[in-house]
Amino acid sequence: YCSGSNSEDEGETQHQDEEDINNIDTEEDLERQLQDKLNESDEQHQENEGTNQLVMGIQKQIDNMKGKLQETQDRAKRQEDLIMKVENLALKNRFQAVLDELKQKEDREKEQLSSLQEELESLLEK
Repeated sequence: YCSGSNSEDEGETQHQDEEDINNIDTEEDLERQLQDKLNESDEQHQENEGTNQLVMGIQKQIDNMKGKLQETQDRAKRQEDLIMKVENLALKNRFQAVLDELKQKEDREKEQLSSLQEELESLLEK
């Protein structure tokens, strides 16, 4: 009876050893997977680095374009104010022509700005 329980203990111990060996395998697997992930993330990081530089470049262009647009809008506003104040028709017409040009410039700048923003969004979605 005593020897019987003893052999059961041995059986459990042996089972425990097998589990340990299995764990060692999985640890090596995990390490390998981790290394693969690190290598992937390294490549990903280099891609991201390039994308980040693109993003920053586009962001800078967007900021510049916003500045230009603001400037154009301010000039157009001043031009409108001038037109309101001026009595002379010839002068009014000249100012109106300048205002029309400014409005066209403003439209072009808005288009450039929105295309830059779309470009930026498409980069950020990757």
